[in-house]
Formats: sequence, C-alpha cells, structure tokens
Amino acid sequence: MQQYISPTFGERRDGAIPQFVLLHYTDMATAHLALERLCDPDSQVSAHYLISRWGQVFSLVPEDMRAWHAGVGSYAGITDMNSHSIGVELDHPGGSFPDMAFASVQLQALLGLLAGIMGQWSMPLHRVVGHSDFAPGRKFDPGHQFPWAMLAAKGYGFRLPTKIDDNLRARPEDLSCLGYDLDVHQVAACVEAYAQHFMGRHSVPQDLFEKHLAATLACNSKLLR
Repeated sequence: MQQYISPTFGERRDGAIPQFVLLHYTDMATAHLALERLCDPDSQVSAHYLISRWGQVFSLVPEDMRAWHAGVGSYAGITDMNSHSIGVELDHPGGSFPDMAFASVQLQALLGLLAGIMGQWSMPLHRVVGHSDFAPGRKFDPGHQFPWAMLAAKGYGFRLPTKIDDNLRARPEDLSCLGYDLDVHQVAACVEAYAQHFMGRHSVPQDLFEKHLAATLACNSKLLR
C-alpha cells in the first residue's frame, strides 16, 4: 500500500464511526489523474483509498477521519455519509467507457482492503454499497459493470438472487428494506439504482423488477430482520 496525503478531510461529525464502505469509480482516464485530483486542495474531494486498475492501493485519508467523497444523498436514514463511511475510489473511466470491465487484479485488491476495513471497524459484511445507492439519480458509480455478484460470493454486500419465483412480487416501496430512502429520492431513481446494483442493468421492465426484488428480499431475509 502506498501512502499519500490528501489535504481535503476533517473530523467525523457528532462522534460518528464508519458503518459502511461506499464504492465509487473515478470517472477519469488514469489513476494518476485521479490521484492528483483527490490530493488537490482546490478540488474539495477526497477518499480514504484509491485502487488502480493494476491493483495498487493508495491510502489518502486516515480511516478515522472524514473524507469528502459522498456529497448529497441519503441511504438507510444517513444523510452525512462522509461521517459514516469509508470511501473507496476504483480507477475506471466511468461514463467515457461505461462497458469496460473491472480488472481482476483490481478486484482482488479491493477484497483484501474490505477485509481489513470491516475487521477494523467490526462492520457487518453486507454494508458495502455504491455511490449510486446513496445518491440515486445523481450518481451512477461504480456502474453497471461492477461485479456485485462476485463480492457477494465472497461475503460482502447484499446477496444477489440466483433464481426468480414468478409467483412472488414485491412493491417498489419495498426498496426501503434495502436502505433506499424513498422519502428523499424519487422512486424511479431508486429502481434504476437497484437495477444497476442487483441486476447489472440500466433499466428493467416493471414486472421483472418486482419479481427480482422479491427474490432479493427473500435471499437476504436474515440480514433484514
């Protein structure tokens, strides 16, 4: 792990400790450019970690401090996600090449980083979410190519269903069970964020969404009690 110092951070507010890991993509051409921006005092943005496409991990902000990565949004009733999360930026061009897959070596580095973070803070393993889950409609990272199923297979994040029961359906309002704040965000934006995270798609027919959401809630029932 390489140590860099980003000047854009502060104290976590109201004695908060990290409860989530929030994943981003950099939406920039190279890790070097992203590193420059995350360490630029004029940028007013930072993250705790940056992982390059080649698996290099850069530590930018101490975990006990508040990095500036989440912005405006709400998830699981938390609006100041900066104070309640560890921010991890993944080197990826984002909107310029949205269909570009994440590199295997980068994902392996992420798994190692997650193990350390979640062990350090005694964090429940399912509390790994995307920026788009916190700010649906405003943010779309880490994107539809991010392999949430791979993370789930390793025990991180919510489980993804492997089969759908045509006889079971859930309502859009049930998205709140997964942390989506429907009192803050438009339902359509939350449905889109769900489709990206749990289905790897930008959009989905209503009927399929209702069946898929029911299956997701069922396979995560123990976590949602």
